[in-house]
Amino acid sequence: MLGSRKLRIATAIFVLVAVFQLLWPSATGFVSTFAVVNAPVVTVRAPINGRIVMATNGISSPVTRQKVLLDIEKTFDAAPDIARLDGQILSTQVKIAALQAEEAALETTISTLRARADIERGIEVRFLNAKLDEARALRRMRVNQRQRSESEKARLETLAERGAVTREKLVTATFALESLAAQVAVQDATISALEIELEAISNSFPSPAGTGRRAEGFDRIDDMLRTLADVRTRRRSAQGDLSGWQTHREILVSDQQNTDRFRPVSRTNGVVWTASAAAGSSITLGSDIMQVLDCERRFLEVVFSERAFESIPAGTLAEVQLRGSTDVFHARVISRHAEALGSAQSAVDAAVLEPHENGGVKVFVALDPTDTTDPAVSAAFCDVGRTAEVQISDPRVSDFLAPLENWISRLRKASGIDVAFAKLSGGPG
Repeated sequence: MLGSRKLRIATAIFVLVAVFQLLWPSATGFVSTFAVVNAPVVTVRAPINGRIVMATNGISSPVTRQKVLLDIEKTFDAAPDIARLDGQILSTQVKIAALQAEEAALETTISTLRARADIERGIEVRFLNAKLDEARALRRMRVNQRQRSESEKARLETLAERGAVTREKLVTATFALESLAAQVAVQDATISALEIELEAISNSFPSPAGTGRRAEGFDRIDDMLRTLADVRTRRRSAQGDLSGWQTHREILVSDQQNTDRFRPVSRTNGVVWTASAAAGSSITLGSDIMQVLDCERRFLEVVFSERAFESIPAGTLAEVQLRGSTDVFHARVISRHAEALGSAQSAVDAAVLEPHENGGVKVFVALDPTDTTDPAVSAAFCDVGRTAEVQISDPRVSDFLAPLENWISRLRKASGIDVAFAKLSGGPG
């Protein structure tokens, strides 16, 4: 009975301590919701067109500083293409010069035609003004003649009433008066027509009674403007082709002047993340050849609850335990930001962390470099992609609860909790 009571007490203490150990990290600080080891990836690109003479080692092979990663021999001779481009550039330059000359000739002709049209317009305006002056003078003369004819007719009518003149003279005078009135009306119409012509010319319209020469001149100018637009379009297109060929030529010349061999040297200690193609494979200028995982700049990408944002400044000490490992080590926070979406050019894609963020705080924790010459380290890609549990203590809460933690520790020692754990697990009592 006494033994059973001791067992119940030990079990109660065990449960109490277990709950304490489970809740203590969250109560005294912040526990990560997700954490993964990451590192930058260095991409090697081909500066020449060539063939791989010596390929890289396989994936996860160790890479040390100053080690030659691979060897590429240039195989492409750009001289024929450069010569062909020189011919195209020369012919295009000649074409552009011809189009520029044609464009200048058209512009000169259009300017000449416009000047001629302006001169013709001035001449026509002066001519019509002279005709208008003539018509007005004739009208004044006909009006005077009509007035005299009216006076003569009135005199003859008076004499006819006295029987001093014959009726034939009176009819002749009446006819002469009506004829002069008609001539005045004709001059009025002529003046109106001339004024209409002048108004049309002043508004850049062809003269209604003109020869049509100015209208033909304007039509010719319109045709030449359309031709000029076409020539300009062809000239600009040729200039675009010339620019493209010159740029292509510069690239080929640069490639031709480059070294005949490309032997990149590693600037870091790491492992092969992406291996090159096999020896003998062709490589094109600018293509990605291989990638090296930089194990000297490893870091942890850690997601915490957003409430931790103000409590985790740079330099904060973090307690880290990789999943599957019993070792616990310390590292320091190097930066933080909210709603982050991953690091560019790093091994672990941002999409891996995105489902775990949910508006939390992403914290970057610096990790020590690893020994890539250790086969176990290189085979594990320096632990990149491995998840971890990260804890950061809140000093304010930890100091407040420190007496409670000491009391629990004393309780464990006083109650022999370690011995109870050993008995429950089947160990020696």
